[in-house]
Amino acid sequence: MQTVQLNTLKREKTGKSENHKLKQKSLIPAVIYGGEKNINISVPYNDFNKFYVKFKHSNVFYELNMEGDSRKIQTLVKEVLVHPVDNKVRHIDFYELREDKKLRTNVPVEIQGTAVGVKEGGVLEFFVRELTIESFPKDIPDNIIIDVSDLNINDSISVKDIKVKDSVRIIDDKDEVVVIVGLPQKEEVAATPEAAAVPGAEGTAATATAAAPVAGAKGATPVATPTAGAKGATSAAGGDKKPAK
Repeated sequence: MQTVQLNTLKREKTGKSENHKLKQKSLIPAVIYGGEKNINISVPYNDFNKFYVKFKHSNVFYELNMEGDSRKIQTLVKEVLVHPVDNKVRHIDFYELREDKKLRTNVPVEIQGTAVGVKEGGVLEFFVRELTIESFPKDIPDNIIIDVSDLNINDSISVKDIKVKDSVRIIDDKDEVVVIVGLPQKEEVAATPEAAAVPGAEGTAATATAAAPVAGAKGATPVATPTAGAKGATSAAGGDKKPAK
């Protein structure tokens, strides 16, 4: 995994009033936990934000340079509080890493290849975009890549089918489906006026059409046509970052 360095400042006081003062100085309140004790710090907004935007959907080590301290603390970002209106970062939780201690974190899933079933008209449905793993810090992968090239229509890949190195354990339900190649979607054929005519109804379809009010004419009653759509995973032909506590 990539490592980036970030300078930090000590933060003795906490609370809303203190956080407001930090905001005026373009600083973000933050906490480092996971070590012997929690450490309150602040980080320059622009310095952190450029990394956060770039690595938002992937894992990266943050090596924190402590003010007035020669040591560097290796961390992962575990949680970022973002304001719901202006989308600016308001608080950061860093987790201190220890080489001899395993941790759980989320890793993005990436698709590789084009499924055989997609070439035959099927649709690749991608359900799980990240997996939770447990490993030592040095073994955390940047991503988990799954090859879908051999999937035919109705074939799928579940969590139990994904291979990772022995030092990494996937925590998610083994039977959870990650991707599947579904049947091609059928196109709806619009009914013709003749097909719409009800057998036995008085008059012919042509007569019914002639008697129908003209759209926009005075007295005509507008008819709403329902829009086709269904809940579910987004489909993409050919395939396509809480943090864990």
